[in-house]
Amino acid sequence: MYDTILVTGATSNIGSEVLRLLSMDEVEVRGATDDLREARKVLPKGIELVRFDFKEKDTYEKALEGVKKVLIIAPPEDIDVKEHVFPFIDKAKQMGVLQIIFISILGIDKNPLAQHRRIEKYLKEIEVPYTIIRPSYFMQKLNTMYRHEIKVQGKIMIPAGKAKINFIDVRDVAAFTARVICEENEHFNMIYKVTGKEAITYHEAAEIFSNTAGKNVEYVNPKIKEFKQLMVKKGLEGEKLKRITRLCITSRLGIGRKVTNDFKKVMGTDPKSFEHYINDYKNMWK
Repeated sequence: MYDTILVTGATSNIGSEVLRLLSMDEVEVRGATDDLREARKVLPKGIELVRFDFKEKDTYEKALEGVKKVLIIAPPEDIDVKEHVFPFIDKAKQMGVLQIIFISILGIDKNPLAQHRRIEKYLKEIEVPYTIIRPSYFMQKLNTMYRHEIKVQGKIMIPAGKAKINFIDVRDVAAFTARVICEENEHFNMIYKVTGKEAITYHEAAEIFSNTAGKNVEYVNPKIKEFKQLMVKKGLEGEKLKRITRLCITSRLGIGRKVTNDFKKVMGTDPKSFEHYINDYKNMWK
């Protein structure tokens, strides 16, 4: 009997939360990661872990043994998806996986060469039921990647201009994903665009920060070159730097302004507001 849910990227923000939610509901889960030590630190005790790396095909079979559904969290930016992700998907099909859920990116359908889009296309070709989830921009980027500038300087420094962004809370994306996994057959061959319930500018985000977190925050719109220099200082480089920069550029073009109802259709409730997120995390910027 195949009952296990395999979650790749077990230590990622979405992967770890999905594992936590499913384990609370007593779903049989297995976290796949290339860093077992880190996984044991961040995940609740009792979750089965397996060493896994997309680039190491000899790790596939053990990870997939007895697996009913697979959740694929986006692999590293520098990976060759044809060489290292497609074979994993093929192996999942060979071993009888009944559904593959993929966390993609909102707006990726407009970039046919991007690795997320190539994975989406491949999933549609292999004759295994799939569900593609395209979340919008994560609120939690503000308490991770951009936390230092907000905490120390009281500034949000992202080159998005006056563009509106339909921010989504990672916790909502994880809850949505867990629901998709648990509801048998209802989400086969579906694509969901998961956004927040409203789109706001970074100027408005800064105002909400100031009113909710008790900290004066302003939005600064740096030039792309200045932003890239700031990201390099944080240690970002290569494909990851390119992806973050592209995301900012597409935001300026209005990709993130449209709000969908997909979250409420599946969950029956609205996603968390930006104010809710700031209130929950306000100690991160003090």
